[in-house]
Amino acid sequence: MNSNQKIVGILSFESFSKELCVIAESIRNDLSFVPIFSKDQLQLLFKEKQFELLVSFGSSIIVPKKILDIKGLTSINIHAASPDYPGRDPHHFAVYNNVKKYGATMHFMINKVDEGGIIDVEIFSVKSSINPNELLMNANDAGLKLFKKLLKNFDKKNYLKINKKYKWSNKKYTRKDFEKLCNLSDDIEKNEFIKRLNACSFPGYNNLFLNIDGKKFQIITNE
Repeated sequence: MNSNQKIVGILSFESFSKELCVIAESIRNDLSFVPIFSKDQLQLLFKEKQFELLVSFGSSIIVPKKILDIKGLTSINIHAASPDYPGRDPHHFAVYNNVKKYGATMHFMINKVDEGGIIDVEIFSVKSSINPNELLMNANDAGLKLFKKLLKNFDKKNYLKINKKYKWSNKKYTRKDFEKLCNLSDDIEKNEFIKRLNACSFPGYNNLFLNIDGKKFQIITNE
Protein backbone atom coordinates (compact mmCIF):
# COMPACT_ATOMS: atom_id res chain seq x y z
CA MET A 1 0.00 0.00 0.00
CA ASN A 2 1.36 3.37 -1.02
CA SER A 3 1.34 5.67 2.02
CA ASN A 4 0.42 8.60 -0.21
CA GLN A 5 -2.63 6.92 -1.71
CA LYS A 6 -6.11 7.71 -0.45
CA ILE A 7 -7.65 4.80 1.43
CA VAL A 8 -11.09 3.33 0.75
CA GLY A 9 -12.70 0.85 3.15
CA ILE A 10 -14.98 -1.82 1.66
CA LEU A 11 -17.39 -3.19 4.27
CA SER A 12 -19.18 -6.48 3.57
CA PHE A 13 -19.02 -10.14 4.57
CA GLU A 14 -15.50 -11.54 4.24
CA SER A 15 -15.44 -13.18 0.82
CA PHE A 16 -17.49 -10.43 -0.84
CA SER A 17 -15.47 -7.56 0.64
CA LYS A 18 -12.29 -9.14 -0.74
CA GLU A 19 -13.95 -9.68 -4.12
CA LEU A 20 -15.10 -6.05 -4.17
CA CYS A 21 -11.55 -4.89 -3.42
CA VAL A 22 -10.25 -6.85 -6.42
CA ILE A 23 -12.91 -5.24 -8.62
CA ALA A 24 -12.09 -1.82 -7.16
CA GLU A 25 -8.36 -2.22 -7.82
CA SER A 26 -9.11 -2.99 -11.48
CA ILE A 27 -10.96 0.33 -11.73
CA ARG A 28 -8.77 2.64 -9.64
CA ASN A 29 -5.05 1.87 -9.25
CA ASP A 30 -4.52 5.28 -7.67
CA LEU A 31 -6.37 4.27 -4.48
CA SER A 32 -5.72 1.76 -1.69
CA PHE A 33 -8.62 -0.57 -0.85
CA VAL A 34 -9.06 -2.29 2.51
CA PRO A 35 -11.59 -5.14 2.99
CA ILE A 36 -13.53 -4.87 6.27
CA PHE A 37 -15.80 -7.66 7.50
CA SER A 38 -16.29 -7.31 11.28
CA LYS A 39 -17.30 -4.53 13.66
CA ASP A 40 -14.14 -4.95 15.74
CA GLN A 41 -11.96 -4.75 12.62
CA LEU A 42 -13.89 -1.68 11.47
CA GLN A 43 -13.30 0.17 14.72
CA LEU A 44 -9.63 -0.85 14.91
CA LEU A 45 -8.84 0.18 11.33
CA PHE A 46 -10.46 3.57 11.75
CA LYS A 47 -8.23 4.21 14.76
CA GLU A 48 -5.12 3.29 12.78
CA LYS A 49 -5.82 4.75 9.32
CA GLN A 50 -7.28 7.89 7.77
CA PHE A 51 -9.93 6.75 5.30
CA GLU A 52 -11.20 8.89 2.45
CA LEU A 53 -14.26 6.76 1.71
CA LEU A 54 -16.19 3.93 3.38
CA VAL A 55 -18.46 1.82 1.19
CA SER A 56 -20.83 -0.70 2.76
CA PHE A 57 -22.37 -3.27 0.42
CA GLY A 58 -24.24 -6.34 1.64
CA SER A 59 -23.10 -5.93 5.25
CA SER A 60 -25.30 -6.39 8.33
CA ILE A 61 -22.89 -4.27 10.40
CA ILE A 62 -24.30 -0.94 11.56
CA VAL A 63 -21.49 1.60 11.35
CA PRO A 64 -21.13 3.50 14.67
CA LYS A 65 -22.00 7.18 14.65
CA LYS A 66 -18.52 8.12 15.87
CA ILE A 67 -17.10 6.70 12.62
CA LEU A 68 -19.76 8.30 10.44
CA ASP A 69 -18.91 11.64 12.07
CA ILE A 70 -15.18 11.49 11.27
CA LYS A 71 -14.16 14.70 9.54
CA GLY A 72 -13.22 14.21 5.89
CA LEU A 73 -14.82 10.75 5.65
CA THR A 74 -17.60 10.03 3.15
CA SER A 75 -19.70 6.99 4.10
CA ILE A 76 -21.84 5.33 1.43
CA ASN A 77 -24.14 2.31 1.58
CA ILE A 78 -25.29 0.27 -1.40
CA HIS A 79 -28.66 -1.24 -0.51
CA ALA A 80 -29.60 -4.20 -2.70
CA ALA A 81 -33.19 -3.06 -3.10
CA SER A 82 -35.20 -0.18 -4.48
CA PRO A 83 -36.00 2.89 -2.35
CA ASP A 84 -39.50 1.41 -1.91
CA TYR A 85 -37.96 -1.39 0.17
CA PRO A 86 -35.71 -0.08 2.97
CA GLY A 87 -34.86 -2.40 5.86
CA ARG A 88 -34.46 -6.15 6.26
CA ASP A 89 -35.28 -8.94 3.79
CA PRO A 90 -36.59 -6.60 1.06
CA HIS A 91 -36.39 -9.21 -1.72
CA HIS A 92 -38.97 -11.38 0.06
CA PHE A 93 -41.50 -8.58 0.33
CA ALA A 94 -40.88 -7.45 -3.23
CA VAL A 95 -41.64 -10.97 -4.51
CA TYR A 96 -44.76 -11.14 -2.33
CA ASN A 97 -45.91 -7.81 -3.77
CA ASN A 98 -45.21 -9.03 -7.32
CA VAL A 99 -43.06 -6.03 -8.23
CA LYS A 100 -42.52 -5.23 -11.89
CA LYS A 101 -39.47 -3.02 -11.30
CA TYR A 102 -36.74 -3.41 -8.68
CA GLY A 103 -33.13 -2.40 -8.23
CA ALA A 104 -30.40 -1.15 -5.91
CA THR A 105 -29.99 2.12 -4.04
CA MET A 106 -26.81 4.06 -3.26
CA HIS A 107 -27.13 6.50 -0.37
CA PHE A 108 -25.22 8.41 2.26
CA MET A 109 -24.96 6.60 5.59
CA ILE A 110 -26.40 8.27 8.67
CA ASN A 111 -26.95 6.82 12.14
CA LYS A 112 -30.34 5.42 11.07
CA VAL A 113 -30.42 2.44 8.71
CA ASP A 114 -31.61 3.10 5.14
CA GLU A 115 -32.58 6.71 5.75
CA GLY A 116 -29.64 8.70 4.39
CA GLY A 117 -30.01 10.86 1.29
CA ILE A 118 -30.16 8.87 -1.94
CA ILE A 119 -27.41 9.51 -4.49
CA ASP A 120 -28.34 7.10 -7.27
CA VAL A 121 -30.61 4.15 -8.11
CA GLU A 122 -30.15 1.32 -10.62
CA ILE A 123 -33.48 -0.17 -11.77
CA PHE A 124 -34.29 -3.36 -13.74
CA SER A 125 -37.44 -5.15 -14.89
CA VAL A 126 -38.60 -8.19 -12.92
CA LYS A 127 -40.02 -11.34 -14.49
CA SER A 128 -43.30 -12.62 -13.00
CA SER A 129 -41.91 -16.04 -12.01
CA ILE A 130 -38.91 -14.77 -10.04
CA ASN A 131 -38.05 -16.08 -6.57
CA PRO A 132 -36.38 -14.12 -3.74
CA ASN A 133 -32.91 -15.57 -4.31
CA GLU A 134 -32.96 -14.65 -8.01
CA LEU A 135 -34.25 -11.19 -7.19
CA LEU A 136 -31.51 -10.66 -4.61
CA MET A 137 -28.82 -11.77 -7.08
CA ASN A 138 -30.19 -9.37 -9.69
CA ALA A 139 -30.28 -6.58 -7.10
CA ASN A 140 -26.66 -7.32 -6.16
CA ASP A 141 -25.72 -7.06 -9.84
CA ALA A 142 -27.47 -3.68 -9.95
CA GLY A 143 -25.63 -2.69 -6.77
CA LEU A 144 -22.34 -3.68 -8.38
CA LYS A 145 -23.05 -1.26 -11.23
CA LEU A 146 -23.54 1.51 -8.67
CA PHE A 147 -20.36 0.44 -6.87
CA LYS A 148 -18.29 0.72 -10.07
CA LYS A 149 -19.84 4.06 -10.94
CA LEU A 150 -19.09 5.33 -7.43
CA LEU A 151 -15.41 4.37 -7.63
CA LYS A 152 -14.99 6.05 -11.00
CA ASN A 153 -16.63 9.29 -9.92
CA PHE A 154 -16.70 9.81 -6.15
CA ASP A 155 -13.84 12.31 -6.12
CA LYS A 156 -15.18 14.31 -9.04
CA LYS A 157 -16.70 17.68 -8.21
CA ASN A 158 -20.45 17.60 -7.49
CA TYR A 159 -20.80 13.84 -8.04
CA LEU A 160 -21.66 12.87 -4.48
CA LYS A 161 -24.87 14.74 -3.86
CA ILE A 162 -28.44 13.86 -2.94
CA ASN A 163 -30.74 13.29 -5.91
CA LYS A 164 -34.07 14.71 -4.77
CA LYS A 165 -36.10 12.72 -7.29
CA TYR A 166 -35.51 9.59 -5.17
CA LYS A 167 -37.26 9.14 -1.81
CA TRP A 168 -37.27 6.28 0.68
CA SER A 169 -40.58 4.61 1.41
CA ASN A 170 -42.02 5.42 4.84
CA LYS A 171 -42.34 1.68 5.45
CA LYS A 172 -39.07 0.16 6.66
CA TYR A 173 -39.23 -3.63 6.80
CA THR A 174 -38.01 -5.46 9.90
CA ARG A 175 -37.24 -9.04 10.87
CA LYS A 176 -40.58 -9.14 12.71
CA ASP A 177 -42.35 -8.23 9.47
CA PHE A 178 -40.67 -11.17 7.74
CA GLU A 179 -41.60 -13.55 10.56
CA LYS A 180 -45.19 -12.38 10.24
CA LEU A 181 -45.08 -13.09 6.49
CA CYS A 182 -43.78 -16.61 7.21
CA ASN A 183 -46.39 -17.31 9.90
CA LEU A 184 -49.28 -19.17 8.25
CA SER A 185 -52.79 -19.46 9.62
CA ASP A 186 -54.35 -22.94 9.69
CA ASP A 187 -57.18 -21.75 7.41
CA ILE A 188 -54.96 -20.14 4.76
CA GLU A 189 -56.36 -20.28 1.22
CA LYS A 190 -54.47 -22.21 -1.46
CA ASN A 191 -53.54 -19.17 -3.57
CA GLU A 192 -52.23 -17.28 -0.55
CA PHE A 193 -50.25 -20.33 0.58
CA ILE A 194 -48.56 -20.65 -2.83
CA LYS A 195 -47.81 -16.92 -2.81
CA ARG A 196 -46.22 -17.11 0.65
CA LEU A 197 -44.36 -20.30 -0.26
CA ASN A 198 -42.62 -18.52 -3.13
CA ALA A 199 -42.10 -15.20 -1.34
CA CYS A 200 -40.57 -16.76 1.78
CA SER A 201 -38.36 -19.31 0.01
CA PHE A 202 -34.58 -19.15 0.10
CA PRO A 203 -31.94 -21.87 -0.48
CA GLY A 204 -30.94 -23.58 2.77
CA TYR A 205 -33.86 -22.20 4.78
CA ASN A 206 -37.35 -23.42 5.65
CA ASN A 207 -38.96 -20.15 6.68
CA LEU A 208 -42.68 -20.99 6.64
CA PHE A 209 -44.30 -22.20 9.86
CA LEU A 210 -47.63 -22.77 11.61
CA ASN A 211 -48.53 -22.03 15.22
CA ILE A 212 -51.03 -24.54 16.57
CA ASP A 213 -52.04 -24.61 20.25
CA GLY A 214 -48.92 -22.68 21.20
CA LYS A 215 -46.59 -25.00 19.28
CA LYS A 216 -44.55 -23.98 16.25
CA PHE A 217 -44.50 -26.36 13.28
CA GLN A 218 -41.96 -25.66 10.58
CA ILE A 219 -42.92 -26.43 6.99
CA ILE A 220 -40.20 -28.42 5.22
CA THR A 221 -39.99 -28.06 1.47
CA ASN A 222 -38.01 -30.04 -1.07
CA GLU A 223 -35.81 -27.73 -3.16
